Amino acid sequence: MTVNRRLTEVNDSISAIESKILIEKAFLVSKELTAYIDNLKRPLKKLINSDPVTDKNFHQKKLHGLAWYATYTEALKSISSWAYELSIEKKFGALERLILILGFNEYLHQLRGGILMSQNEFIRPDELDINKSFLRFFLALT
Repeated sequence: MTVNRRLTEVNDSISAIESKILIEKAFLVSKELTAYIDNLKRPLKKLINSDPVTDKNFHQKKLHGLAWYATYTEALKSISSWAYELSIEKKFGALERLILILGFNEYLHQLRGGILMSQNEFIRPDELDINKSFLRFFLALT
């Protein structure tokens, strides 16, 4: 199967999804991501509070990474709300649909593979996910 044919099939399957259902799925994924971020906070707090290291900057990368993951989650919630408001106003067209799909695609891939926090600082989910629930979370979404 050629790449172009595969991309066409993916596009056709996404295009077949009704806008209302697409927006509902966006909200569902946003809600699940929020719960996931909340689940990440608990073990990180416990680790930091119980760690005998006196230099709290020791955990700076994990805290910075958690902030980035939470920011991406908030962005996805916001774009879901934006799409919903446009759909209520009957202004959710092909361009807005594409923005929603591409925005989710990009951010979910970065959440899964890792986020570049600065020019020399990268955070991956396994660095934050002490309980290793991230893989289970993403498998449940698919």
